[in-house]
Formats: sequence, structure tokens, C-alpha cells
Amino acid sequence: MLSFVRDMFVPVAARPYVGRKASASRSRQQTTSELRKAPKKPPRKAAALCHVARRCLGLTLLPKQEQTMLNPPMSASNTSATATATATATTTLIAPTHPKMAKESSLSVQHDVRSHGHHATELGDNPCPVTEQNPAHEPSMVRKQGNVKRVQTSATDSGYVSEGAAFTPDAPVKLKDSKLRRLGQRLSAKCKNLWHSSSPDLHNEDCQDKESEDSAETDGVDTEEDVEDEEDIENHEDDDDDDDEEDGSHPRCDFKTIESITDEKLHELVLLHCARDGAVCHVQIEHRAKGTYNFAAIVGLTINNVRQGYVVRIPGHATRAHWKIEDEYMMEREVQLIEHIRKNTTAPVPKVIDYSTKHSNTIGFPYILMNQLPGKNAYSIWFDGDYDNEDLEDVLQHADNPSTATETKRITFLRSLARVMTEIQTLSFDKIGMPAFPEGETSTIGPMYQWSTDGSDYARKRGPFDSSLQYAFSGMTDQFVCLPPMASESKRGVLKFFRHFFSQAVFKPLGPETFTVHHRDLDLQNILVDEDGNITGIIDWDKAFVAPRYLGAAAAPFFLQKDWLPEYLNNLETAPHMGWKTHHYREIYAAALVEAGNPDAIYTTKSAIYRAAFMAICDLDGGDKFDLIDKLLREIPHCRIKATDFTRALYLGWKDGEAMLKVELARILEPELPRTDLLKDIDAEMSIKEWLLDFNIEIEEAEEIDEEDEEDEEDEEDEDTGTASASKSDGEDDDEAD
Repeated sequence: MLSFVRDMFVPVAARPYVGRKASASRSRQQTTSELRKAPKKPPRKAAALCHVARRCLGLTLLPKQEQTMLNPPMSASNTSATATATATATTTLIAPTHPKMAKESSLSVQHDVRSHGHHATELGDNPCPVTEQNPAHEPSMVRKQGNVKRVQTSATDSGYVSEGAAFTPDAPVKLKDSKLRRLGQRLSAKCKNLWHSSSPDLHNEDCQDKESEDSAETDGVDTEEDVEDEEDIENHEDDDDDDDEEDGSHPRCDFKTIESITDEKLHELVLLHCARDGAVCHVQIEHRAKGTYNFAAIVGLTINNVRQGYVVRIPGHATRAHWKIEDEYMMEREVQLIEHIRKNTTAPVPKVIDYSTKHSNTIGFPYILMNQLPGKNAYSIWFDGDYDNEDLEDVLQHADNPSTATETKRITFLRSLARVMTEIQTLSFDKIGMPAFPEGETSTIGPMYQWSTDGSDYARKRGPFDSSLQYAFSGMTDQFVCLPPMASESKRGVLKFFRHFFSQAVFKPLGPETFTVHHRDLDLQNILVDEDGNITGIIDWDKAFVAPRYLGAAAAPFFLQKDWLPEYLNNLETAPHMGWKTHHYREIYAAALVEAGNPDAIYTTKSAIYRAAFMAICDLDGGDKFDLIDKLLREIPHCRIKATDFTRALYLGWKDGEAMLKVELARILEPELPRTDLLKDIDAEMSIKEWLLDFNIEIEEAEEIDEEDEEDEEDEEDEDTGTASASKSDGEDDDEAD
């Protein structure tokens, strides 16, 4: 059974190395062709059972290098959370995540246990890798930190002191029998049956043995054929996913069902909660719209000839088929957060009139009823002309260099937004997660739930986290601890890259760390403004959570981060359609935060990089690891190597590359404040432009007057000439008559 768990979760390349042979029994190409015939992903039910089985069994076997890289640097902030034990088996394991499993397990460890983003107070709550030192391979030294005894290797595998240890993946592991273990065995058996039934040719034992042998023979060698084959497989997987979305087999949002809610039901809801007894009321649905995740209806309620606007927002996945208890939890926390912001700051957020997380209500779906805020979305002032009715070709002409009038509105808009977000930044919390505000009690931080971008209803539980490092390494653990068997060396090297990334000082504050609110979709459509660009409202808080300050209220708004985000967001067809001015406006926004007195403005100009990293490792909003690595490498002078080549070299132990990366990442990621006189220069520049604009207008008006005068003079001359000609003609006629 344990070998089955290993086969499911341990990459083939990470199994015992048996040497490379010149004459392989089968070529890698044949193995790849067999994989193409099999399903590219296990069934969702099997994957879910695998996850539960792994948790119950309390172990996951890891490749040596990945286990080494997953260990975060030990700091004073997490030293007290480190647990110790001793082990007799030379095997790398994931510690049991269930407290009972920790007590019943006979695992003993000889290396330090470190937290990767979950509870770190006891072994049972710590999901980090637990390693055993192998003295036959690496000499060690023992040192003490407080009351914690640590074993540290002295070998420098990659230019730094290795924090992992040698291991043998096939070494026996002994676990005492328990109810959890038996449950894990049953789930594993069920999962195995499901997986085999989905791909009998791929998962028979003979095929597995041959794949393991061939993988060991070709381990570490990525030929051009291998890369092409892997790209073909990935492209084929993408095609399958597209087909799923097109045929509607896995979407979370079912707008067809949501939009079937009648106007009468919405009328009834608004009248029930907003109309005064005995008043003469008239209710009307003024607009229906849907976004990426939500449906919204704007309802106008006229009472005694006074119109009041309301918004009924319904999640697109709020059908009985897709709505889960985790969705109820997130909506409940969203409502509490909106009300907390409204009551404790001057930020213009909507007032929640009523909400329901159940289907047993007037309209039959979960909803939030809010008052309508004034203003239009920020598209109305960010572009020249009418953005909604302009073609892309017209928008692109002035996206980077707008007219002086539009540029003035942009600067006003960014300054106004900076003042609002500085208000929100004053809300402080002690953990990362979803806040709750019980009446009459202090606020608490609970976990948050995240859904993948493939439309699955399966929710991933995250947090709460006590530090930025826990948040970061939790994402890395979830992302890389179980790489697929065919994962290339480039993909394995990504883990090493991000370990260096998150070892930078910005992610390890020296003093006590506090956190603030992060609006995950602070885009132009969710910011309301007046005609001059002043903020009148911020909406769509359904993705907000408490985050590190470098991601929080002082981060650049979403539309000013897209130059660092994946390609589907960073393109000229996606608003704000700018090719080279995004960083310029990000600096202006940072200067506006300084002007507003925001102490976190030091993070603003680099916040797009920080966010792109967490999107990549936490699988948020379609994050792309190689896209970010490629952009970071372009920031290094004279570095023109591809991201895949760079990460592969890191995996193979490229010490010079690691040394260079350590220096350059420290430079790239170091927080910085904008120029102190930036806004002053911007104001002077805008004054000159406005003066020139007025001057040009005066010149144009003067020219028009001159042209009119000239036309009048010409008309007068024509009239005089005509009169003279007529007089002459009359004289000639008189002469002829005489």
C-alpha cells in the first residue's frame, strides 16, 4: 500500500537512482506516446480521495532536492515553533497533519521540524517535511537555538548550506495501526481502483515498473524530443480543459439559471427590505449585468417621488448544484468586512441592507442587497472618449499618451484613490486570513477558501497564517510537494528559484508583523468616480481578505499591476491597454500614497512583483511561474537566458547562477519610495500643458477671428467690385441709348 502511495505522489525521477545505461529497454519517446493514450489527469473523485488518504496516512515521500528547498530559513520569529524528535528510518516524510495521528504514529525524527504556513505549535499540526540526517553522506554539526536542538549539514550542494538531508525513498516506514491508518488504507484502495479504471493501460504494474526503470536510466537528461513531447502533452491537456469549459461540464458559474430570476422576485425582495410602511412606492429594474463571477441587478425604488437606488448581487455559482458550505462562509465574512470598513473608516463602500447565504429566501438564491453608490466606473475618466463604444484601435491610440484633460483626470483619480486606501490601511490585524467581527467581541481571523480556475467546486482551505513566510511556504508546499511523474527538471528547478525569492528581506520583517485588508480585484470597473475623477465608491469585495502589508491596501491597484501578471492579463487587448506607461502611473500612485501619509507606500512600486509571485505559487487567478521568472530575469543586466533553461540549471546545482540570483533578487525586490519631488514635477508639467492648451485655444480663436475678418473684407471687396461693375454697365447702356 505504501508503494502505491509513493507511486501516486512521488515523481518517477525521484525514486532510487540506478544509473544510466546506454541501451535502454524502451525509449523515452515510447513512454511518452503511451502517456498520450491515457487520461492526462486522474478523475476528480480519485484526486480528492488521494488527498484525504494522504492526510490520514500522514505521510508523503519527497525527492531530496525538493525536500531540501521546501525547508524555509530559520528565523527568530519561527524558532519557538520548531519541534524536535528522532527517527530510525532513513526516509523523508510529511509530518501527520492530524493531532491524533501525531500521537499514534511511531515516527521519530532526528532533524528539526519547521512550519510551512500552518500551525507550528506541535508535531501533529505541522505539515512540513521532516528529514533524517545521513552521516554516511554528509557530515553534520549540532547546535542549539534556545531550547531547540538542530542538526545542520555542512555540505553546500548549491552554494548555500544545505538544509535538507540525504534519504532513501524506498526505505521501510513503520506506522502503528490506528483508525486513521485503516481509513487511509481504505481510501487509498478506493482511489487506486478509480484511477486504474480510468487508465488500465497506464497503471498496471508492468507498465509502472518499466516507467520507473526508464526514468531512472534517463534521469537528468532533457532532450529536444522530451521537451517537444511534454509540450504536446501540456497542449493536449489545455485542449481538454477548453472542451470541458465549452460543454459546461465543470463550470462553477451558471448564469443561465441565475438570470432566470424574474423581475417580480427582485421587486418583492427590494420592497420587503427597503420600502416604508404606508408609503407610495414604485419599483423598477433599471439594469441587469453579469461579470466574471457575479450577477447584479440595479433596482430603482421611488418613494414619494424620491428615487433611491439598490443593487442585488448574486454569485454566478449560487445554484444548488454548485453552492457549498465554504461559499456560505466566504459570503458571511465578506458582508462583515464591508460593514467593518464602512463603520470604522471614511472609505466609500456600500451599505449592506440585507443578505442571505441560503436558498430559502424570497428569490431562491443567496444574495447581498446593498444601496447603490453614486458615480460611474473609472473607465469613464481613464480614456479619451466613450470607452464602452470605442473600438480597440481607437482606444490604443491614446492609452499611453492621453489628452491633457484625460491626464489631469487620471492624476486626480490616483490621488483620490490613494487617500481612500490609506484610510483602509489603518485597519490592522494579527494574522492572514478571513476576518470575522462578532457583535460585542473582538475580531478573529479564520481560514480562507480558494477555488481553482478550472471550474471545480472543490475548495482549498488556506490559513490562517501567523507570518508572511508561513503564507509563502504554505503555497510552495501545496504547489510542489507532489509534482507529477513526468515533471521536467525545469519545473523542479522552479521550487529552488522561489525559495531564493521568498528568502528576501521584504518577506521577513524584523519586528512584529501586522496585516491589513487586500482588495483582490481593485480594477477600473470596481472603482466609482465622478466626472473629475474623484472616488465615489469601491465595490466588489467578494475576494478581499487580510494579507501582508506589501499585498494590502498600499499595493498598486490591479490595473497598475498587469505588466507583471500573466499574459492573459498583460496584453494590449485588456484594459488599461497600456504598452509602457504602467510603471509610470504606479510611481505616481506611490507618490500619492506618501502624500496621503501612508507608511506602507514603500511597497507600492514593487507590489506588482510580490502579487505575481503569490499568484504563481498559490495558484491564484491563473498565476504563471515561468512567466514571472522570465520577467525577473529580464531585470538582470545582460541576462537573456530562457526561464526554463535557468530553472533546469538551478535544479542541477548551478552554484554561480544561485550566487548571482541571490544578489540580483535582493536588488529587484527591495522596497523603495518614489522620488520625493515626483508629484511636484507632475503638477508643474500639468500646469504647463494646461497653459499651453489654453494658449493654443486662444491662438486658434484668434486665428478664427482673423479668418472671419478676412472673409468679411473679401465679401466687402466683392460687394464694392460688384457695385462698381454695375455702375459701369449702367453708364455704358446710357451711352448706347444716346
